[in-house]
This record gives sequence, C-alpha cells and structure tokens, in this order.
Amino acid sequence: MTRIEDGIQDTEPIRFLELLGLDEEDLAGYSIRLNGSNPEWGKWSDLPDAYYFSYDDLMKWIFTKKWPDKDKATAQIHTRKVLQFIQLKPENPHPTQWLFVGAYDVLDEYTENDGKILYRYNEIPEYASLKARAVVYYKRDPGYTGVVFNLSNNEERRRDFLKTMTLEKIAQSPVSALSFSGYENVRLTHRQLVAAVNNEEWRAALGSVQAVYLQTDRRTGWHYVGSAYSRKGASHGLLSRWKEYWIGYNVLDSPMRDE
Repeated sequence: MTRIEDGIQDTEPIRFLELLGLDEEDLAGYSIRLNGSNPEWGKWSDLPDAYYFSYDDLMKWIFTKKWPDKDKATAQIHTRKVLQFIQLKPENPHPTQWLFVGAYDVLDEYTENDGKILYRYNEIPEYASLKARAVVYYKRDPGYTGVVFNLSNNEERRRDFLKTMTLEKIAQSPVSALSFSGYENVRLTHRQLVAAVNNEEWRAALGSVQAVYLQTDRRTGWHYVGSAYSRKGASHGLLSRWKEYWIGYNVLDSPMRDE
C-alpha cells in the first residue's frame, strides 16, 4: 500500500496473508509450516533446488508427520488446511526469507513401510498462481525451532502472522524467485532451465554472455562440456544454446552449471 502525504511517499509492507484474502477468522482453520534447510540433510540441504530436481520427494518430505528415527511426531498438522513454505536461502542459519509453495487441504495420513507417517493432501487451486513465485519475510522468535505453527488455538499467533509475514516480491516465474547470484554460481536443473529461458530477467542475463558450461545427467553421471560463442550476439550465444536443450531434451533432471 502506498500513501502520499505532503509530497512524501510512504510505502507500507504488503501483508502476505491479507494478499491471499485470509483474515484472522479464516486463519483459525490453518496451520503454517516453515520448512528449513540444513547443510547436514543431504538432498534437503537446499530446498529451492530440491523443488525442481526432486519435486515429488520434496512434497512428501514437507508433508511428513513423523520420521522413523523420532519417538514422536515432530511436524504434526492439527488443522484441515496448511500453508507451506520453504527456506529460500539455505546458507542462512536464521532464515527470514521463505518461498511460498502452496496452500493445501489436509486429508488423512498413512504409514510407509519404514515407519514414516505422512499426510495425504490436495492443493487449493485458488492460491496456485503464487506457488513458487511469492517470496515472503517472516522472522521466527529467537530460539524457536518448531516447523508447524498451529493457528487454530492461538489468537496471538494468528495476529502475529497477519502483521509480520510480509511480501518481498512476486517473481515473474518460479525460477526468478531464486536470486541471480552471478554467472560463476549458475546451477540449473532442466526444469529450472525451461523457466529461465522464458523469464525476462534470466533471458537478459543469459543473453549477454558467451560461455563454457558443464552438463551432467544425474542418473548416469554422464558429463558434457559445451561452449556457446558467437560474434552474432545473444541470439546465437548461451541463451540460444540453452533454448535448444529446453526444446530437444526429454531428460528432466539434468543440471546445468556455467563454468
């Protein structure tokens, strides 16, 4: 919201839950789950990356109620609806940036052979347009390590989330919610590459460079070193070459690293 008084523009934070159309009464039917990253968690050490190269496994992980090595459920959802977020910057031990990955109806639960207990769920379609595009700011209380916030039984908690969970940006596409951290750090799965070559911000960055890059097939370990050089500019450079991979490849889990 923008307010102009005496020629001075004052921009107030956009409250994300209000943007979703949820008020305090609505939130009484919801939980919020903030899924953090940990360098020691292997494939779950970088959740935004996992969102692309292992989406189905990630969704099972963020809908896990109890892990086999735990004595009790540590991520129990007590409500019939949940808003799911993943930590955007995995290197931050005190995260404040979260990527919204959807709103869901929580159905029932089931147990896998290893003893893991998970929730079945259905996505709520009216919020799908913001999925993996909305980046929000929320700072947990110091020392709090919980994952699931039950909003049904705590008015103060509902008010806190309404007031302090604010929108940082709505990205043009899911991949642009991830910050462009420099050419030497570009690492894209095939799904991310498809989004990148169709995103204005990433197209501009990829279209302004010629490069040597490494392509890897995760399933076979096969590597390919390619180059994209052209005196004709971006239309024949790295952007053009990576568009060919978008069009021609059926392998969905190949990461691309710009070297």
